[in-house]
Amino acid sequence: MVLCSIVTPCYNAEHFIDRTINSVRRQTFDAWEYVIVDDGSTDNSAGVVERHLAAEPRLSLLRQSNAGVAAARNAGYRAAAPESRYLLFLDHDDRLEPEALERMVTYLEERPAVGAVYCAWRCIDTNDRPLTGINPYYYPRRMPSRLGLCVLPDDHPETPFATLLACFMAFPSATLVRRSVFAQTPGFDPRYRYNSDKEIVLQMALRAPVHFLPETLMLYRRHETNMSSDAGMFTELETLLRRWWHDERLTPRQRQLVRNAILFDRFLSAGRDASAVLDVLTQRELLLACRRAWHATKKLGRLFFTTAAWLSSQTQVTRLASEAAR
Repeated sequence: MVLCSIVTPCYNAEHFIDRTINSVRRQTFDAWEYVIVDDGSTDNSAGVVERHLAAEPRLSLLRQSNAGVAAARNAGYRAAAPESRYLLFLDHDDRLEPEALERMVTYLEERPAVGAVYCAWRCIDTNDRPLTGINPYYYPRRMPSRLGLCVLPDDHPETPFATLLACFMAFPSATLVRRSVFAQTPGFDPRYRYNSDKEIVLQMALRAPVHFLPETLMLYRRHETNMSSDAGMFTELETLLRRWWHDERLTPRQRQLVRNAILFDRFLSAGRDASAVLDVLTQRELLLACRRAWHATKKLGRLFFTTAAWLSSQTQVTRLASEAAR
């Protein structure tokens, strides 16, 4: 019986995909299937996958014309066994530790109300060597509090919606998803080249709790072709946040949750840029400090206008509710 479907979108990954496949085949949990979607690769990625097919009956290869990572993930999901309970969207250059599936599947089996669980991870280079000086996850799990913000301890598993939006750590390779919750979402949005993974986690978090498992179970590969290193990711993220702010499909409760989270993200982002000004000044980089200060000023302005828009909308909702009650 298949309990977990693993889906890997693969594009020009002949240097990494063999190691990714081997990390799945070494899992201590064996009730899995593995669907690799070759997204129109121009190298020998498909050939590397085919060498594993005869020896591994749980592995399958799906080919399609290049349509992007979101479309490839959706295609893999559609091709996966419908009886599987869990989904893992493993990137073609990442690796799983041997106990990754066993630990995360057990976690969700014991907590049927949880929609997804993500683990800690550590960075490796192109030769699988650990990258020192990089935390196993980029940001502490910050959340809004009466004092502005607080940091969630590792023994507090549930990650609030605002934290997922502002301090995103639930990368696809590190996140096991309950299939019944994923099925309630629209799937990965092909409009987003860089942020479809963040958007889908937020979609699921509107429907069920998302938990953090503080165990390092995934190896995240850093290299020069990582999409997450592209500056276009941040421009696209701003588009995503604007769409979520104005999304008419959200219920009133969801809209309030989303807008509060976006305000919190603005607050953290402006604070990081302001703090960076001081760091750069200590290095006597005046020009860079001026650029950082300009970015911080823009973000503070954006925070001000976003807050004003939120307060205006809240006032209007209160007024309409009062008029309706008369």
